Amino acid sequence: AAVDAAYALHDESYAPPADRLAAMQAARAEAEAVIASAASLAGQSKDSAVEARLQYLRGKAATCGPDGRGSAEAEQLLAVAVKLDPSLDGAWNAIGECYWQRGDLEAARGCFLGALAHRRSAASLCHLSMLLRLIARRSAPDEARAGVLESLSLS
Repeated sequence: AAVDAAYALHDESYAPPADRLAAMQAARAEAEAVIASAASLAGQSKDSAVEARLQYLRGKAATCGPDGRGSAEAEQLLAVAVKLDPSLDGAWNAIGECYWQRGDLEAARGCFLGALAHRRSAASLCHLSMLLRLIARRSAPDEARAGVLESLSLS
């Protein structure tokens, strides 16, 4: 919940940029404290699903810094989470947002499709649909039409 609250500040805060960043970093610190507590409770567990979830939460929290969702640190943590547990669709979506923020639209598309391969969720469908429409706007007319039709077929 602490990580989700910090992550939501990306979209929900309309404060001036400096105040918004300060709020995000404070929320990140709180989220990281909760993650550290959870990691200590998990102990030296060799359960890859638990470690994947912790890496996912760390990666999601790492987006609450100056680089936002384009954070290289977040991308690395989320990549580890996906490798440890490929069925973690939230990690696929979060890393897809990192790629999208950094302008790598095809990598983002692959991540959202990866999430959908494991679980059909509204978040994954929404991200992929928005991304496909963005790619379509930047494409030649014939390719744009195909992208819009693919986006519409996701419903």
